[in-house]
Amino acid sequence: MHPIPSAVNHWFTAHHGVASAAELHRLGLSPWDLRNLCKHNVIEATAKGVYRLAGMPPSPEATAVALSTVYPATFVSSLTAARFRGARPRSSDMRIRLVAPHGLHLVVPPGVIVQQCRDVRPDDADLFADGRRVATGERLAFDAASALPESALFALVEDLLYRRITTADQLVATARRLCRRGRPGSTRFASVLINRLPGGPMESGAEVAVGRALVA
Repeated sequence: MHPIPSAVNHWFTAHHGVASAAELHRLGLSPWDLRNLCKHNVIEATAKGVYRLAGMPPSPEATAVALSTVYPATFVSSLTAARFRGARPRSSDMRIRLVAPHGLHLVVPPGVIVQQCRDVRPDDADLFADGRRVATGERLAFDAASALPESALFALVEDLLYRRITTADQLVATARRLCRRGRPGSTRFASVLINRLPGGPMESGAEVAVGRALVA
């Protein structure tokens, strides 16, 4: 038996079985400890500087933690982020969708789709307590526009608003910033915002704002 310290075990439990070498060192494990734990199959290296607790079942959450650890400039978005935030996208696509700054070279496991974007900002995502970096409601809605038909995107936007994951103003601001002719999902995202049911929170000024974004 090669037990791990309780603080380390607590970290793994709270972070879906994933930890960085830096965090494990902070918790008291030396490089020798890490090698010994790997040798005895207590933990295993999954990427440079990233370890997982052996025996932990794979999960989208664990993959998201690992990706956020290895590539801190990225975040999960679109349908993946919607599920992580408690929304219910109308799609059976369970692949993990990751947004990365344009030009960043990534090595990702099977089942991860990388969308590179020139406009990626720190406030596009929140760092969850468990280590996942997850897109905001408005950013995930825009990114989902290239993956969903308009009716499903409309339903997702309504769900995000109902659950107060985002606001009408934040959605319009995101359209103004990101919608561009030729950018995947822009036209669909703009159409959904413009055509929401009359009297909804998007009614005031939405068409003007989105129209300006599309022609900018």
